[in-house]
Amino acid sequence: MTSFKTTITGTELCNRALDLLPAEPIPSLDPQVGGLNARTARRWYKPTVAWLLERHHWNLATVRSPLAAIANTRSTRWRYAYKMPSDAAFIFGLVGTDGIARGLVDVLGLTMFERVGDIIYSNIAAAQIDHTSYQTTEAEFSEEFANVIVLMLASRFAMPIIKKPSVAQKYQQDGNDALVLAMARNANENQPTYGNAPSETELARGVGLNADLIWRGYALNPLLGQ
Repeated sequence: MTSFKTTITGTELCNRALDLLPAEPIPSLDPQVGGLNARTARRWYKPTVAWLLERHHWNLATVRSPLAAIANTRSTRWRYAYKMPSDAAFIFGLVGTDGIARGLVDVLGLTMFERVGDIIYSNIAAAQIDHTSYQTTEAEFSEEFANVIVLMLASRFAMPIIKKPSVAQKYQQDGNDALVLAMARNANENQPTYGNAPSETELARGVGLNADLIWRGYALNPLLGQ
């Protein structure tokens, strides 16, 4: 029986993006590989993936990490202060000693924690956080996630390689559209629901939720942070 599962690598994703321009593929992302295409791919590949990991609670990149307590400089509002793990890209939940996961805002509308730089303030003791990790590897990427990366890379490659603003704009828009749909599908997979869960179509259109409601750890418009 044929399997359509693909092996995803950084070089493969960059070459898919180069195909869209179109431009010549690269043999690898290794530093010793010369040429404009290879230099551009190295410059943009990791920052683009990091940008995506910072946008949303991707199931494929989610981990739970314990928090190390540090000196609390905001004790008038918060009981505890924690050092944020260095691999935390997007924080979307806090877990207390009772084992119950909490979103940014609980059912009573109370803020569960506040992030200031690399410090997390909360009233929850011995807290752990749910977050996406910068340590995620390509082996964990889904094809949908990879497709968003490819479109975003194509938009970033267009100007330095083929110098066509219209191509950059096209793939930027295509990438944004693919990102919104991927976020919606991911959010409806196996996540706990805080409030009413919108459909993929509703989330893509920006409707279906009260504009003031923070849902599952991100704002109504996850692209703009509004």
